[in-house]
Amino acid sequence: MKKLLLSIYLLMCGLALSAQSPTEGKITTEYKGEKAMMQTCLDMLGKFTPYMKSIYNKDGGYFKAISAGMSNEDGVRTNADMAMICAFLCHEKANAKNGLRVSSAVPLAELRSMALSALRYGYATHIANRLKTATDKKYWGSKDKRYVWESSLWTMSLAYAAYFLNDNLTAEDKSYIEKMIAAEADYDMRREVPTGYKGDTKAEENGWETNVLSVACAMYPDAVNAKAWYEKMKLFASNCYSVAADAADETMVGGKMAKEWYKGANLYDDYTLQNHNYFHTSYQNAPIQELAESYLALKMMQGRKMKFAPCDNLLWNFTPVFNNVLKQLALADGELAMPNGNDWSLFLYDQLPSYTAMSTLKGDADALMLENMALKYMEARQTTTADGAWMQRSDIGPRRMGVTAHRVMMAYLLHKFFPIGKMKPTAWNDFQKRHAKTVLFDSQKLIRSMSKERFACFSASDGLKNYTGIVVPCSPDKNKIMVPYKSKGTGNLLGYYDKRPVVRKGMLNFVKGENDWSVNGQLSIDVMKDFKRAFSIYASPCNAFVVIDGLESDEPVTVSQEQTGLSAISVDSFFNAVRTIYYGDEVGKIEHFSSDASEPTCFDSHWANVDNEMGVVCTNEKNRMCFGYKDDNNSILTAKLYASVADTACVVYSKPSHLRATIWYCNVTAERTKSLAERVEVVDDLPEGWYGVVVPDTDGKEYVVIANLFGKSNNAMINVRGKAVKCHIERKQSYFACISSLN
Repeated sequence: MKKLLLSIYLLMCGLALSAQSPTEGKITTEYKGEKAMMQTCLDMLGKFTPYMKSIYNKDGGYFKAISAGMSNEDGVRTNADMAMICAFLCHEKANAKNGLRVSSAVPLAELRSMALSALRYGYATHIANRLKTATDKKYWGSKDKRYVWESSLWTMSLAYAAYFLNDNLTAEDKSYIEKMIAAEADYDMRREVPTGYKGDTKAEENGWETNVLSVACAMYPDAVNAKAWYEKMKLFASNCYSVAADAADETMVGGKMAKEWYKGANLYDDYTLQNHNYFHTSYQNAPIQELAESYLALKMMQGRKMKFAPCDNLLWNFTPVFNNVLKQLALADGELAMPNGNDWSLFLYDQLPSYTAMSTLKGDADALMLENMALKYMEARQTTTADGAWMQRSDIGPRRMGVTAHRVMMAYLLHKFFPIGKMKPTAWNDFQKRHAKTVLFDSQKLIRSMSKERFACFSASDGLKNYTGIVVPCSPDKNKIMVPYKSKGTGNLLGYYDKRPVVRKGMLNFVKGENDWSVNGQLSIDVMKDFKRAFSIYASPCNAFVVIDGLESDEPVTVSQEQTGLSAISVDSFFNAVRTIYYGDEVGKIEHFSSDASEPTCFDSHWANVDNEMGVVCTNEKNRMCFGYKDDNNSILTAKLYASVADTACVVYSKPSHLRATIWYCNVTAERTKSLAERVEVVDDLPEGWYGVVVPDTDGKEYVVIANLFGKSNNAMINVRGKAVKCHIERKQSYFACISSLN
């Protein structure tokens, strides 16, 4: 009967899946309150239970990852997180208050049985107990002189599972669990706290070391080493979001001055970090989540008789990181902009518990607004699967599912133990106005701005040598029409010639205005060292986003394919699986077609518009555009809209060629895009190697943007709308001005 009911449930879920987008035209900024958010978390985890059951190995007593039952991160972390979630649901069923309810497609008794077996498998295969080996004939975990990367994090999940299952554990269970946790915590007593911020921060690693130390203190406060664990936890915590300025900071934290805890910087001076050799927004926020989980463990697991209180070391530099970095990259849907893309599944909204930590532990109303949006998107993504999985096409299979469930659970628990009371979220419009100004993160070669219409950013990643960015509307439901995309050194905005890799050459120059900005740079095709591509980017204060680029070669070079002016467009069921592309025909009539991008569709036009939401204009004299080339872009199906394509081979000589401008607009209809395109005007009579364009904006203003991409002359007299202006532009630089301000 249970199997029949489960089958019916899954069938109903499958029937409920709709071809319509669960986000576009659906998600709003409405806030229903803290209790409603907590209930959403519980409901989502209840819907996740069929997926957990589907990966449970009954014979082995563990949850299967790709590395089923093995001693590595994939095997141990997946099993630990799933055990924790099953145990949590059973615990909350008996302990939920204030009218909150726990429902589950899989009976709680079955969840409890799976949780107990998985917990026992976890502690039995740990090196401190050695009751049996994992499926790869090895033990996992850190003990004595043996260190296993990340095992502290896996142990924390098992510790939380043990806490939730406490009434169901035998004395023998509890003894083995304590040996496992104590072994991990004792190992940390021997560790030097690692530091470093260029390419590979240790912020996240130090965060998870606090996790096992905090649960050890909380669960075993009378242990011989408990006080030492607590002090070492403070040391790791203070060196998560550590900056060089901490070395002289005399703020009292955890019973000492901040400088006494300091071991070295894990962040750049502007509070940004790098991991995997580039600026990575997911790693930027992760330590907040980890440290908050340690803070929570000390509060939750000790009860009223608290020997080791949650301490301010666990909140060190949260506010400057959140205000100076994360808020500057927050989008209207609650996601963080990913200027360099991501190297795991896109749009997990993995910063949810970090937002929760800032709203509950720091009382930040901006965080509450972003948390509300992120939770809505996580809930919507879960509706795209029939078994409660958090997404389709997970990059690392079940492990990603366990990590996501982990975050949802932690968001719930933070609200349960640190309620926000009557605090209300910030209105998005107010947040946008406060963060409209241009911000340049010089350490990361990243620039961004946010107008009422759109968020725009560009990044020249150092470690990965990549030039890419995004231009997305500031709307709660249409924010993911353009998505992060990079390949072979470029991606969004610039696109490719022959898709050949590029490297940095010459100066990259950022010009920061109050609400606008520009970037000038030059690329060199790897296979031809004398083949250069120069570009200039201008982001206006309102909506127009302009890219001028061109080619030059010291020797003749054959270009076999052009796919430039790239907009990576989501065609995923999470957003909208089918896009409607509008464009202008030869006589000015608006045509359109709808496509899921399975096949490329090319068309002759100077402009195109996606779904009456985003427009792109190209100034080539004769221009061909194309939409298609769908592929899996880190778990999101993504099409490519190229503003300019050519499949016919051409030869690039020393004389500059392929000079043109591509302009993007957000929140514009096809009719509006057509009107704007008709007002774009190429500036005549410029020196060779220069290119200029007059660009209308959606607020009625016009801008002249001129770039000296390859010119030998640095001076020119230009005539714009009847006004003569003398320009001096150094090579590989640009000039931009609002036409009404020209004199």
